[in-house]
Amino acid sequence: MYADELVKFGLLPAEAKIYSALLTFGDNTASVIAKKTGLGRTNIYEYAKSLIKKGLAGEYEKNGKIFYKAEDPGRLQGLVDSQIREANSLSLTLSQILPRLDELYKTNSDMPTVKHILGVKGYKEIFDKLFFSTSETQCYLLLPDLDYYEPPEPQYHNMVYKNQIYTYLLVNRGSSLTEFNKRDAKENRTTLLIPAGKMKIYFDTLIFDDYFIFGNLTKKNFKATVIKNDSFCKQMISVLQFVCNFSRENQNS
Repeated sequence: MYADELVKFGLLPAEAKIYSALLTFGDNTASVIAKKTGLGRTNIYEYAKSLIKKGLAGEYEKNGKIFYKAEDPGRLQGLVDSQIREANSLSLTLSQILPRLDELYKTNSDMPTVKHILGVKGYKEIFDKLFFSTSETQCYLLLPDLDYYEPPEPQYHNMVYKNQIYTYLLVNRGSSLTEFNKRDAKENRTTLLIPAGKMKIYFDTLIFDDYFIFGNLTKKNFKATVIKNDSFCKQMISVLQFVCNFSRENQNS
């Protein structure tokens, strides 16, 4: 019999046994089918009805008894077509939800997500996240040259005080360092000169929460790469804390 093969077309194992028995032994009653298949007679009625709905079996009465018969096996093509349609539908659904599932997987498995953003919209996305959407109370801003520093816009500047967000501003050079240091306490920040020989800063870099952003962070020419990963950012912040402490000790000595 072909019960194992028939299951591949979407039939239940019991349905496959009954249909195979009808094809092999011809029309029969539930009692005879039960003997041929090893299934309980009461189950034969249930699965036979299912086969009838699928168009693979029929029934008729003879001498007061109900007989079941196999229908054309060519109707299995309908089951195949149905499975193809279902597979196509599942494929479409998967293509629609896979990006979100992949994002959840990367987030929960601590795999970094990387994306590139630019323009005023990108600028707003990052700084809205920092000043309005995160509970983080400190950030690290690294600049090659302090003279090109762009302070937060007024709506963000107000949130510095409201949320008590402390900024560690690290720079390689800058003629206005002394003036920045004078305003540090008022601006809720620490500005430190880090010699390029100790730590070269190649790009504008902003680190907060689990975001590591680098590129050009000015609003007019905003173009940045964003790496989102909690462990990576914690590691970078740990290094920067060491750099800050080392720089303070040198400046005070």
